[in-house]
Amino acid sequence: MDDDDPSCLEAMLLWLYDCKYNRDPYEAPEGKSVLAHHAGVVDLATKYNLPLLAESVRQLLDDFMDNLVYSGSYDDCLREITSIFEVEHASESYLRTQECIISWWCDNRAMVHGCLEDEGFLELLEACPRFSRKIAYHLFMPKKSEAE
Repeated sequence: MDDDDPSCLEAMLLWLYDCKYNRDPYEAPEGKSVLAHHAGVVDLATKYNLPLLAESVRQLLDDFMDNLVYSGSYDDCLREITSIFEVEHASESYLRTQECIISWWCDNRAMVHGCLEDEGFLELLEACPRFSRKIAYHLFMPKKSEAE
């Protein structure tokens, strides 16, 4: 436990006491992005074999993405997405969080098409190349079942 992030550890311990994830899903500890914090909690849930906590946090990630994108604040969106996609050594939960983000965008294709006309979204695509590559691949490449 010495090398675990204290804020993520706190969230996990509170969950163990209350059996609910108490952290406000739209706030993170000082100096940390919301997505990175939630991904860290999923890491701990996986490390300590707490699948219900991991699932609770993953559901929050979907809600958070909805609110983040629909708010139209591309500065916040850029900070959050960069915190997940531009890390040097992404853990398994960061990779899963990346997939959740990409899935959200793919499930909301009309939103993506609408965002392509917004300068803030274009800046996000330029500033975060890993996100741009993954979203382009998933949006433009047919799924295996569609290609057959």
